[in-house]
Amino acid sequence: SLQSCFWVHDAHHDAGTTTQSDSESEMTVILLEVALAAVALAGPQYDDANPYNKPPPVGTDPDFDCAWRKAAFAYAKKIQPESRQMAAIHDSLQLSACGESRPTTVESTATPNRNLSLPRGGNTIYVAPDGSDSATGTEAAPLASVHAAVNKLRGLGGSGNTVVLRAGVYRFTSTLEIGPMDVNLTIQAYPGEQPWISGAVELKPTWTAMPPNPSKPVTWQTYVGVNDVFALNFSLPPIKVLGKPDSADECAALCKEMTGCTVWTWHDQNHGSYANICVTRTDGLWNPTKESGHTSGRRMGPVENAWVADLSAAGLTDITGLRVDGVRATRARYPNVPSIETNLFPLGWITSQSGVSWGKPILAPAPEVNIEVSEPNRGFMMNEFQNFELGVRGCCNNFEPQEGYWCSDKTSGGGAFTYRIPSSISAPINSSLPNAPYKNPTGAIVQAFRPGHWASWMFEVDDFATDGNNQVLKWTKGGFQGARGSNNGAEWYVENIQEELDYPMEFFYDKAEQKLYFVANTSAGPNGHSFEAPQLQDLIKVIGGSPTRGTHRDPVIGFKLLGVGIRDAAMTYMEPHSMPSGGDWGLQRMAAIFFESTVGSTVENCIFTRNDGIAAMLSGYNREGVLRGNEAVWNGETVFAGWGYTDNMDGTSGEQPRGTLIEGNLCHELGHFEKQSSCWFQAKTALTTLRKNIMMNGPRALINFNDGFGGGNVIEENLMFNANRETSDHGPFNSWDRQPYLTEILNGTASLVPVANIINRNFMVANYGSNGGCVDNDDGSSFYNITYNFFVFGGHKSDFNGHSKLSWGNINVYPSVYGTKCVGIFGLPNPDPENRWNEAYVNNTCILPEANQPYLDVTGPCSLKNRSAFTVTMGGNKVYAPNKSVTVSCGGAVAFADFIASGLDPGTSLYDAPTAAEIIAWGQALLEW
Repeated sequence: SLQSCFWVHDAHHDAGTTTQSDSESEMTVILLEVALAAVALAGPQYDDANPYNKPPPVGTDPDFDCAWRKAAFAYAKKIQPESRQMAAIHDSLQLSACGESRPTTVESTATPNRNLSLPRGGNTIYVAPDGSDSATGTEAAPLASVHAAVNKLRGLGGSGNTVVLRAGVYRFTSTLEIGPMDVNLTIQAYPGEQPWISGAVELKPTWTAMPPNPSKPVTWQTYVGVNDVFALNFSLPPIKVLGKPDSADECAALCKEMTGCTVWTWHDQNHGSYANICVTRTDGLWNPTKESGHTSGRRMGPVENAWVADLSAAGLTDITGLRVDGVRATRARYPNVPSIETNLFPLGWITSQSGVSWGKPILAPAPEVNIEVSEPNRGFMMNEFQNFELGVRGCCNNFEPQEGYWCSDKTSGGGAFTYRIPSSISAPINSSLPNAPYKNPTGAIVQAFRPGHWASWMFEVDDFATDGNNQVLKWTKGGFQGARGSNNGAEWYVENIQEELDYPMEFFYDKAEQKLYFVANTSAGPNGHSFEAPQLQDLIKVIGGSPTRGTHRDPVIGFKLLGVGIRDAAMTYMEPHSMPSGGDWGLQRMAAIFFESTVGSTVENCIFTRNDGIAAMLSGYNREGVLRGNEAVWNGETVFAGWGYTDNMDGTSGEQPRGTLIEGNLCHELGHFEKQSSCWFQAKTALTTLRKNIMMNGPRALINFNDGFGGGNVIEENLMFNANRETSDHGPFNSWDRQPYLTEILNGTASLVPVANIINRNFMVANYGSNGGCVDNDDGSSFYNITYNFFVFGGHKSDFNGHSKLSWGNINVYPSVYGTKCVGIFGLPNPDPENRWNEAYVNNTCILPEANQPYLDVTGPCSLKNRSAFTVTMGGNKVYAPNKSVTVSCGGAVAFADFIASGLDPGTSLYDAPTAAEIIAWGQALLEW
């Protein structure tokens, strides 16, 4: 099939890998036998080209890498024993490389919605794809549309009504709106069946093969002494081994024979085990490096196997996404990627900044109005982030509403400055954009990382020019996808440009001509395969009446969505964004499933897949919402989000999600477009419980708290790993608290002090770019009780201009907090006569990989003699290191014995390094897997 010939990633395969055809499997054998010669591929694999995918720290017990993965899988089976995706979890942990057999799906778990039952009360309307809206709506005579079913139930009246969906696809062309009249309405799957609600239009294209452009014939250029695959790992994408020919000409011939091959590199006979190896880059990137003994070439000229279809009869304004046999196709782009879903940085990004320049910001350099609330303030408990700060208009005109913390002229925190973004990019045509100059790139998207990889931006090109040998792309829209600005971008790529349509599974939609262009990679072309275009952004909106203080006059009560698949909601990253609060995020207030002004809403056992925007959002007033037992996979941005409203710093109106339960969900493969994406994000949201979720394979933190609003959140018994696969300066969990908020949650009266948050009995792994610890309590984060967790590769991050983060009873294995250490204190909290705001590290176990590494590292003033200023309570810890040798830094190097003798850490003891088996046994005793 067409799908099997493309690099299509299935949820049951390793994260970041691809499904291969038989011929590709043969090449894999060549790759293993030839490229790696006698090197054994034992244990989990790491990608030298990815700066975030690195092996465990030096000194780690060699058995531990597989040991923690096996333990994580055991914990997954404990917290979600009936998961249908154990094979996907197994693969994401690379357990096959650890000698573990891949689990098979048993029939009892393979059947969808097997635990659902038909309703017994209220009115019930049945819907089926082959039904009729003129039918009665019985099981024997179902309706055809969900909209008609809901309207029919409204006519029948009563509460506790149900819409039952039979298996199949329900294509929504308009948003289903659920309101206060729909009391206790349930939309559910028929037991044992899987219905899907889709935001995509089914296309019926008549394809015509595009003849090669005679004015641009295919040519191949060869460069002797050039290496296009310098420093890349031959065992990992984007490298593909073509064979072991005797000459560069034969290597070029192999590339020409392979559909989609546009670049090649041959190694001469003097390269040892790499001698004569011929490789291509599946991303098509031309990134030449001068190196003797190598010959490289690239294809020039028009694309082959391109097709076009006239869609003028479809009446579509635009096509921003395309599904081919249900799988995402890629908008025409450079550099190429085998799949937008599976590529990880740096694959598909232009990493060289040579000759690249970013245009000066065109937004105002400052806010038009700066609001500062100095009373009440948090000066009684912290020395930074005391006042509420808000910039209005001016530099914030890029957002809606035009206000935000980062638009203030008094921002604070790491790398803080007032928001600004570049206005254009100028890039060399020969090296950065070899298919330029472009005829008309208006509407193109420039995707760019913010420097530091804290987020990614999208800019929509509305002007362009050619400046000598440079292509200039200009914009006035975009860059609001993150709240933190910068003068320049970092790594970048371009998409939605017709001249870049040159790679299998790429598409381009010409809005003016209403024509769809597509590149197939089989001689049969695209005929016989299904094509869908996501068009609808909000599939279901559940919205109640107008708010009053602390409640709602007319909320939607008891809405339930059970066992339904939600897919193919359209792209939203260019829709208006806001700064939700004082964290780093920019966000759009919209989602495939959107809730506002509701009580007791439930989404359970649903599947969210290939939605190009946010999957589900609780906005404003929501009480006791439930997200339980869902799977979310291949979603383009954040999966679930909670985001409230405040009157500047005043949150006592209650216009926020509170009491939400997020339980037993599986979230994986997300953030294909916006890299600052999480499984759960919250801003101006409180009293959330996240329990027994499995979260993995994300570009940034898997859980993010954008502020400290109200508190009372509980994170317990979750499994989190493979976070920050494309970014850093984060952990699997991340938080900020730069803005003070008044709430009544603590004791019923308005207060700046929130209820403490609890992070308890989780299994978290700070692999990939998670260098801020497992729990990255960043700028201002305060009031966290972190207890009895098994933290792999994560230490305790203390202060960061916050306070009251208490670590108790945790196991920190081979920990890092911006470098290897058990405890990193980044400035001691301010002394308080009553010790109300102290931090703590008590009764924990920490295992360091090498001798003479920090047990404690205090940045800033610190003295063993001034005990009252040492505002971190420590004691009863067990520290393990080779030869019982660790370091302590407190105002300079301090001997461990002297630190213990000072009385600042009573009862803490030092032990020799344990084995991997001993570490896992401790974790098992702690979490009981």
